[in-house]
Amino acid sequence: MVRIRELRKRKGVSQARLAITAGMDPATLNRLEQGKGNPTIKTLEKIAEALSISVSELLEGEAPKAQAPPSLDSGERGHYPYPWMGDALARLIDGWEQSLEEVEVNGRYAHALAIAAMDALGAVLLMGEPGDTMRERAPENEVGERNRVADRLFKLSGMAIDRYRASDVFESNEEHRMTEQRGRLRLVS
Repeated sequence: MVRIRELRKRKGVSQARLAITAGMDPATLNRLEQGKGNPTIKTLEKIAEALSISVSELLEGEAPKAQAPPSLDSGERGHYPYPWMGDALARLIDGWEQSLEEVEVNGRYAHALAIAAMDALGAVLLMGEPGDTMRERAPENEVGERNRVADRLFKLSGMAIDRYRASDVFESNEEHRMTEQRGRLRLVS
């Protein structure tokens, strides 16, 4: 039996977030969590990597004993709350940038990508309590890295909005709303 749901909940990760991080369809992950279907080794590896655990921990057996997460100063966690976040976020941004560089980009996809990039940008800029920005809460050595990620997401959202603007599904009021939201995010950063 695969213990995806149990370990995902223990890590405090939503099903949707795990699916995105693992690069898989949310419906497939839901099916696997319900015990319907047999995941491939590659799928198990993606899920394990996204949860920062081993494949063997996903399979039947005794759950690993809880350990305190390493301190940020230890260097083991990188600059994000979970070890997989930095790499996963970089891969996600790289994939989004590559998809926008394609000759034909569907306008609806560009629209969704602009919103997703702005949502990710908001998550990078805001931590925990509303109003506290990363700049105010993050240790000094992490601010530069997070600002670089925020800048990439900001540029990506602009590229996606430009692609949406050039598409056949363009609506000026929606473009105006997204541009305003993007402007507000820039002010926060």
